[in-house]
Amino acid sequence: MKTLIWVSVGLLASLFLVVGFMACDGSRTACFRGHGGTPEEKVAWVNQWVTKKLDLNATQQAELTRMLTEMADKHAALHAMRSDFRQDFLDELRKEQLRPEELKQLVESRRPAFEEMLDLAARNLAAFHAMLTPEQREKLVAGLEAHRERCPWTKGE
Repeated sequence: MKTLIWVSVGLLASLFLVVGFMACDGSRTACFRGHGGTPEEKVAWVNQWVTKKLDLNATQQAELTRMLTEMADKHAALHAMRSDFRQDFLDELRKEQLRPEELKQLVESRRPAFEEMLDLAARNLAAFHAMLTPEQREKLVAGLEAHRERCPWTKGE
């Protein structure tokens, strides 16, 4: 009887630990330390990291800040659209019959905004790349590779 009690206590304790670890989103801190907060804080963190790693001059830093702010503003607009999309998607799921055409139309109606964000990101990355010296480009690649190596979730991918 005592064995059954101890096994039950052990199983319950294990269950609570597993649920606790799953509920605690500590995985982000290993890879994305410093990324939390408001969009402005995220822009400041990325700006600081890139400026420090690449030794940007004042002109490069000002252009980077402009690009990051522009991207953050566009991301905020997409984030607002996401909640509308989620509600529309849930409304579709509540219907008696789910039609693939309507789901596809739901996604297609938001595609232009996502493509606009992708275009902006590509233009900004190309412009940023063009203003870097060859040494800064190498530092950028090395910094991104080092960041990936520190992240336990992306190793080996």
